Amino acid sequence: MRRSCLTVAELRESTWTATCSVFSSAVGLIDTEPTSGKMESRYFINVSNDDNGCLRSLSSDDIDTDIETSYAEIICNMTRTAAQQEDDELYYVPTYLIVLLSLLYGLIALVAVVGNAVVLAAIAHSHSMHTVTNFFIANLSAADALIGLFSIPFQFQAALLQRWDLPKLLCKVAPFVKEVSVSVSVLALVVVSVDRYFAVVHPLRRRLSGRVATAVMLGVWLVGIASGLPSAVVFRVVSVPVVYGDDDGPKKPFCMAEFPRVGSVDVGAAYRLLLVVLQYFVPLVAICFTYVCVMQHVWMSKASDIAYSRSH
Repeated sequence: MRRSCLTVAELRESTWTATCSVFSSAVGLIDTEPTSGKMESRYFINVSNDDNGCLRSLSSDDIDTDIETSYAEIICNMTRTAAQQEDDELYYVPTYLIVLLSLLYGLIALVAVVGNAVVLAAIAHSHSMHTVTNFFIANLSAADALIGLFSIPFQFQAALLQRWDLPKLLCKVAPFVKEVSVSVSVLALVVVSVDRYFAVVHPLRRRLSGRVATAVMLGVWLVGIASGLPSAVVFRVVSVPVVYGDDDGPKKPFCMAEFPRVGSVDVGAAYRLLLVVLQYFVPLVAICFTYVCVMQHVWMSKASDIAYSRSH
């Protein structure tokens, strides 16, 4: 007796259709048509040949399995779409927050420039203030004024808007000035702390002359410029996707550093580590050491004076 079956060729001419009735709250099925408060959907199922070249019969378990798989794919796609939308809106900043932050950062930059300019004018105007210590403080004020004038406004707008709409030259100038200013500021604080240390702990020693102080600050500025030169070289305006990871989508200008790799050495990581050591750890150790010595000397001097007064 010949077995009645469908061949693959016959399947090409006719499509086996499974009709599924689901509640109207279900979503994502294909070719949906509402009928009497329910949703009827055509569901196409992939089948394979058995050993005799016929299509295997489909059981309800096969249909349920395929339907569950389809629902899982739909839910997965919906979750992925929601996550993608959340990522796309990650850097969205409301207008009122942009205005508020712009006013605050603008005020900080203005105070930094005007305040340090007043310090420089006061030191330059009064001849009695032309001392070595005030000379160091004047250089500190000049470095702080530079960062408020050339770094804060430009890098703030780039960080807030996540794009670079300014001239390309400023993409190199702003990071360079920032590194120079920070390095000169912290190193000037180190120099002031060392000067205070010798003035308090060793008051009888000869103070630094104006020529030596000038040479010291010249060295500080050269170190600061050297620390900022790599930033001036590697920072440039490049086109990046508006949506992160969407390389085929629209582009936007962005100011970023492109450090080369030398073998297995990450030059960018090495440069950042050098800045951390130069701008943080070395000044921290030097300033802590000098002022701890100053405090110890002052306290011991007071204790000696008190003991001397009691003995007499």
